[in-house]
Amino acid sequence: AAGADLETVVRVIEDASRRVEVMAALATLEPIRRSGPVPEEVLGGLAEATERSLFRMRDGVIEPLGSLGDDEALQAIVSAVDASSPAGIERCTVFHAGAPELAERLGTLIDRVDFVSGFSVAMQIHTGRGVVGAAWVPCVSEPERPPDGP
Repeated sequence: AAGADLETVVRVIEDASRRVEVMAALATLEPIRRSGPVPEEVLGGLAEATERSLFRMRDGVIEPLGSLGDDEALQAIVSAVDASSPAGIERCTVFHAGAPELAERLGTLIDRVDFVSGFSVAMQIHTGRGVVGAAWVPCVSEPERPPDGP
């Protein structure tokens, strides 16, 4: 935004893409099971009919976190954002697939949200309706400097 050269912009984007974290609560696993991109060992045993399946994606790994009700799932996402971002958040978005009310609730629970976005129709076909989650880039804390001395 400040007008950096292309090399600097690419470096900043690559750095942010390595640090981005995503956590989502899915209303149902059936659309993902049908499309087949996630191994069954990741999906197996998650979500009863009344619960949301929680997943976290970071460092290129998808981690299933169990199943929770709506309120507990939103709170788990907020807790993950807070725990992974002790120095604050550079950028954060809340996303949803046909669940704008849940997304708005989540957006009010997270300290800093840049925008709330609905999924495209293609993503809703892939994930099913009812998905809610957040993607964020934690700030990098400045290394501590020794005090100036004699």
